[in-house]
Amino acid sequence: MTLDIQKLLQERQDENAKQALLIAKGTLERSLRELNHHLDWLDAAASVQDKARVMNSALHDLTCNILPNLRLDLIADAQADFTRRAE
Repeated sequence: MTLDIQKLLQERQDENAKQALLIAKGTLERSLRELNHHLDWLDAAASVQDKARVMNSALHDLTCNILPNLRLDLIADAQADFTRRAE
C-alpha cells in the first residue's frame, strides 16, 4: 500500500513540474506576441514622442507581465521535490 501511495505522489510531482513549465512557456509565448505588436507600433509611430510611448509601453508590459506570470515559485517547488526524491 505504501508503494502505491509513493508512486502516486511521484506521478503528481511529475505532473506538477510539467504544468509549471507549461505555464512559463505560455507566459513567454504571450509576451513574444505582445512584443511583435510593439514592433509594429514602433514602425508605425509618426513622431519621436510616439516612439517613446511605444517603448514605455513595451517596458511596462515586460516588467509587469512576464516575471509575475512565469510562476517561478512553481518551478522552484518542482525542482525541490525532485531534489528530495533524488536523495
